[in-house]
Amino acid sequence: MLVQKTGLNKRTKILLIIFAGLLLPAGYFVYSTYLAKPADTTPIADLSNNSYVQPVVVTPLDNRLLDDAQVRSFTGIDVPGFVEQQAGIYLDDQTPLPPSNISVTNPATGGRLVVSWELPAARNFDSVKLYRSDVPGVKGESIYTVAVDGTVSVMNFEDTGLVNQHTYFYLAVTVNAEGRESQNVQQFAGTPVDTFPPSAPSAVTVNNMENDRVEISWLVPPDPDFSTVRIYRSNQQGTLGSVIPLTVTDGDGNQQSAIDTVTPNVAYYYTVTSVDTSGNESSTDILAAPYRANPFQPVGY
Repeated sequence: MLVQKTGLNKRTKILLIIFAGLLLPAGYFVYSTYLAKPADTTPIADLSNNSYVQPVVVTPLDNRLLDDAQVRSFTGIDVPGFVEQQAGIYLDDQTPLPPSNISVTNPATGGRLVVSWELPAARNFDSVKLYRSDVPGVKGESIYTVAVDGTVSVMNFEDTGLVNQHTYFYLAVTVNAEGRESQNVQQFAGTPVDTFPPSAPSAVTVNNMENDRVEISWLVPPDPDFSTVRIYRSNQQGTLGSVIPLTVTDGDGNQQSAIDTVTPNVAYYYTVTSVDTSGNESSTDILAAPYRANPFQPVGY
C-alpha cells in the first residue's frame, strides 16, 4: 500500500515566516527588559593631565560636643573636658601690687564721673595715682595723687568739669617710696551723661496787669546747670497745654518774669518748668485739684 507524503504548502510557509518575524523581536524585548542584567554604562574616568579627582569633604567635628556631659553619657565616650588658662606673674619686693575692683560710675548729673578702687592687702606702697586719657591704650595725664596709710582700704575720686557724652579712660596705680608704680595696664572707661532733671522754679505767681496782660514771675532753681524755663498755658485746669514763646526778663536776685497778652474774661492756667543745659526738664505732671502738682495756684483772668 502506498502512503502519500504531505508537505507544507506555500501559504503555510509564508505564515510561519511572518509569525517567526514577530515572535523574535517580542522575545528580545522581554529578555532585555526583565531578564537581562543592565550593563554598567558609567564611563571610565579619563585620568589625563587635565583631569582631577574631587576630594571628599569631611565636616570638622565640633569639639564642644565632646565636652558636653549629656553627649558623653549618651554615647558612652569618655572624653576629658577643656580647662581655661590663668595668667600669673611673679612680682619682686620692689614692685607694688596694683589696686583691684576698679570701677567708673556716672552720677547722671552731667560733667562728672566717680572712680573707685580697692587697695591691695600687702602695703608695699605709699600713695595712689590716677591717670586719665581721651584715647584708649594711652596712659594720659596724672589727675590725682594721694598718700595712703594702713587704715584705708577703699578709695574714690570724683572727676569734675568733664564734657558730657565724651568717653574718658582711667588707670589707677599704686606708687612706692622710690616712685615705682604698679604694673597694671587695664584702663576703665566712663562717659558722663546728664539724665537728672533740674529742680522746678519756685514762688511762681500770676499777676493781673493793664491792657489785657498778665505777668508770670518765678525764682530760678539753684541747679548749677540751669539753662532756661518753659511756660505752658492752658484754658482747662489740670491740663498742661502748650508752650508759649515769651520774653523772659530778670528781676532782683534769682527772680525772673514774663508778660503774656490774654483775652479778657477768659481763664488761663500757667505751668512753669526749668530746663538744664542737657535738655532735661523738671516735672510736667499735673494732678487734679485739690492735689496740685503745679508750683502755683492757677489764676483765671
